[in-house]
Amino acid sequence: MFDRKKELKKWFIDHPKVTVQTIAVTYGKSPATVNGHLYHCPSAPSDLLKICRSAGIPDDLLPPVTRSKAELLAEVESLRERLAKYEPDRAVA
Repeated sequence: MFDRKKELKKWFIDHPKVTVQTIAVTYGKSPATVNGHLYHCPSAPSDLLKICRSAGIPDDLLPPVTRSKAELLAEVESLRERLAKYEPDRAVA
């Protein structure tokens, strides 16, 4: 079974010139923040992922991109509209 976090740790071991610290400096955040996004959060900001990709980290080892609040709100509104078609009395204004 593929474990993204374990494989990412192995990747960092195999590529000693790229570290969480070097990525953090480029990203302008603390190593703890970068480590949290890469290993503990369900997703990571697109600008951090771009830095990781430019450092050579494969996409399959990175968490998915964090969706913007506007994108999430638009999805919620779309789902509410679809629900209103099927259950008009449950529609929320």
